[in-house]
Amino acid sequence: MSAASLVFALLLLAVCGALLLRRISQRHTDDGEVSGDALTNRKRKPWSTRNVSGSRARRRGSDGERGSDQDDDDGVHGDAAAGRRRVGAGVRLRHRRQQKHGANAVGGVGDGDDKDDGDGIPEADENGVKLTRLQRKKLAKEREREERRQAQEAALEAQRQRMGASELRDAELAQREEEVKALEEAALQQLREDKKRADDAEYAKWVSHIGVEERGELGDEERERQARVQSFLLDRAGQVQARAQRSAGSSNSSTSEEECMHVLMLQKAARDLKVSVEYLVSTIQHLSQMEKVHGVFDERGKYVFIAPEQFPLLAQFIRLRGRVSVQEFTRECNRVVMQS
Repeated sequence: MSAASLVFALLLLAVCGALLLRRISQRHTDDGEVSGDALTNRKRKPWSTRNVSGSRARRRGSDGERGSDQDDDDGVHGDAAAGRRRVGAGVRLRHRRQQKHGANAVGGVGDGDDKDDGDGIPEADENGVKLTRLQRKKLAKEREREERRQAQEAALEAQRQRMGASELRDAELAQREEEVKALEEAALQQLREDKKRADDAEYAKWVSHIGVEERGELGDEERERQARVQSFLLDRAGQVQARAQRSAGSSNSSTSEEECMHVLMLQKAARDLKVSVEYLVSTIQHLSQMEKVHGVFDERGKYVFIAPEQFPLLAQFIRLRGRVSVQEFTRECNRVVMQS
């Protein structure tokens, strides 16, 4: 035997073995598909099985001359019947699967047990039609979009609630500030009215004194006392103004005597002038209305003279501080006078 014949025989043997293995594997696969429906097939087709068994028995009882040919025919018919059974079983299997999917879809509509792919997307719609992967992906995107929209709406609602609470707090704080401001304005207005009434009463008193003096009803003693007090006050105011002018032109430090010149102790001055403190205060107020003297009364019984050259410093203090009380203004006057 030549080498070529040996190679050809080996190739033929390999081809035959491959065909045999393929036929065996295909038969095993077909048998696996119909294994679950074997009993059903037998119950549904009893007469076909009996006919096949009867035909096989009749074929086995034939003469010996046609024995080998009859066996071959039986094998062919048996394969055809097995093929038909496999096809019918496959059709029935697909039909049952479709029915099962339809039942699952109907049950899912009734009790919410739809079969899904693990992410909440059902495999079939409400009509029982199986959804494709593209359709399930589209449904998943729509569901994700809806969840994101709901989350954004919830965040916006929470933000609106926080902003509403903050605006309410701001409104309450503004209202409290307005109430405090209104109370302060009322108190200041009351102080202004009290001061105006006092000034009006004092002015009326001095007007009456001036009228009496013009009519010659005041005695010489009263005119002398009035002149003495006014002269004292005008002289002190002149000294204060002269000192302020000198301080503005030079930077020399002032003595304690010059500093005491700005402050008038009302009780001591009234005793020296032999008048009452009330008379001295009324005279100072009268001269102040006539703009001959300038100053403020201290709560400790003092009168602080202020020169016109010191007015810009006091005006700057009021502009910086805004609203000030009488006590604060008096303290600032003392400070300005002492530093001048």
